[in-house]
Amino acid sequence: DGRAAMAGILADVLRRERDPDRLKADVLTMRADMAGHKPAQGPLDAKLLRGGLVDLEFIVHFLQLRDHVGLTPSLPDAIDALAAAGLVPAALRKAHDVMTRLLVAARLLAPDCSEPPKSVRAALASACRCGDWNEVMSGLASARETVAGVWSQTFGTKLELDKA
Repeated sequence: DGRAAMAGILADVLRRERDPDRLKADVLTMRADMAGHKPAQGPLDAKLLRGGLVDLEFIVHFLQLRDHVGLTPSLPDAIDALAAAGLVPAALRKAHDVMTRLLVAARLLAPDCSEPPKSVRAALASACRCGDWNEVMSGLASARETVAGVWSQTFGTKLELDKA
């Protein structure tokens, strides 16, 4: 069957041995290029802010390719597998969940990624499962700090968190 053949090919590619130093260099170059071409659009851009979802994805995909752990297209499942293997802290899953909720809610309630008017903040906080606006912003900051810490541990370079 074609699906089984494709799955076999994908598994072979994903499990291929790679030079970890070259893989790391490629990832760092790719992320730097991306940051230069696609900057964060505002303080609620949980995807593109440094320490955001894109950086989290680069960490996960790097570790998947380097260590052949968590080879699943589901990012939450991959993070859980990497955490179970001791490659990332379990807190990375919480960071992912916080930023994903904010990404979805902000696309609806603050599509320009700027801080919304006070009248919208309560709805955004509720959508993010937070008690109030301050909890949204502190949750985002904490999630980004978690990602930055894992980035430093994974790549040996400091991830500067922008203030967008």
